[in-house]
Amino acid sequence: MGGMQDFLIQQVKNAVLNHASQQGTGFDPSALLNQISGAAQSGNLNAGTIAGLIQNHADDQQHTGFDPGPLINQVHGLFGQNQQARQDGDAQYGNVKSSDQDAYGDPADEQGNFGNVKSSDEDPYGDPADEEDNKQR
Repeated sequence: MGGMQDFLIQQVKNAVLNHASQQGTGFDPSALLNQISGAAQSGNLNAGTIAGLIQNHADDQQHTGFDPGPLINQVHGLFGQNQQARQDGDAQYGNVKSSDQDAYGDPADEQGNFGNVKSSDEDPYGDPADEEDNKQR
């Protein structure tokens, strides 16, 4: 799986866990989470497949009173956002540069907004303030 797909699948899993928790019905999402992981690993990751897995799992646990409707809508929204990001070519975070393009990791740093920020080669503690504090000790 690629980075964007991994991110999407994690969002879907978080949505399942949050929805199950919010409904507080005793719905057990563990088998569903395993099925979602299996679908992703087999390359069958799409909104329809995941929605079907959610609906089937909810049907199996209908005695809990779990309502899958809002979760299925949220999953469709997540897939829609992911598809739009891919079409726009900027993924989830369009302004993030690779470390080769921005040695400081934050695009704002490169524009000089934080003049005292050092690269990790120059500041092994990660935070310029830490380096100064350590000299004083």
